[in-house]
Amino acid sequence: MPSRFVESYLSRYPLQAAEALEQMEPDAAAEMLEGLDSDELVALIAAMLPQRAAELLPEMEPAQAAAVLGGIGFVAARRLILRLDAVRRAPILAAVASPLRHGLERALAFPEGCVGRHMLTRFDCFRVRDSVRRVSADLGRNEQPLPLCFVVDEAGQVAGRVRVTDLIGADGTASIADFMKPCNDILSAYAPLAAAREAVLAEGVDYLPVGDRDRHLIGVLGQADFLRASAAAGAAADVPELITLWLGVASLFWQVGARMLIRSKEPRVLHEADER
Repeated sequence: MPSRFVESYLSRYPLQAAEALEQMEPDAAAEMLEGLDSDELVALIAAMLPQRAAELLPEMEPAQAAAVLGGIGFVAARRLILRLDAVRRAPILAAVASPLRHGLERALAFPEGCVGRHMLTRFDCFRVRDSVRRVSADLGRNEQPLPLCFVVDEAGQVAGRVRVTDLIGADGTASIADFMKPCNDILSAYAPLAAAREAVLAEGVDYLPVGDRDRHLIGVLGQADFLRASAAAGAAADVPELITLWLGVASLFWQVGARMLIRSKEPRVLHEADER
């Protein structure tokens, strides 16, 4: 149970408090939140990085976690619940009120052959306002970090991507936005996997952001996962050997570090009309 002083700080300075909670272990952070009313708790969770907020939910009582999901809105709730595996999210979903629970369950059930079935949901993303020092501290907590992280605005919409290697030796006080590259294509989680082919070829990067039609970041499609899924789909459809050979050559090309030039055009969501 937090002291009266800590409770006052958590409720009066949610942005600063959220950053402090992000750097604590989930069980300790959850203990700090005991005793806060629902509105204060929702404000803190909404201000936290999604990867850290998601870690907190299983440490709470299911009813408390369900209240948080109900208070932060469907888009943010979906972003958090997607980051939890089936075992950790089951008791939380069971405590969520029916309309929201059914909506979240539908969001977890992606159709066969679409991007959402193959995307990664555990990845690092940061806010445009975060400093290099803040980002570096959080990346160190991830046991299996990706070679790049994504940057979102305060609404959770994709703003760009940053290669982790670009941060090595960088000034800790610099903004992460200074190292950000644009994301030219944002894949729809509901788009057919074949729709990712154009983006994978054009971007020439290892991972592409996956979002909803409003550009809210909900996942990441790995290049290797795309090739593996495409090869499997091709085998099932008796695709000619030439396509399989092309996939192998493309994979080798990417593995040795070759990168295509990023096209200078406005970001777009691929197949946003396919989202249901």
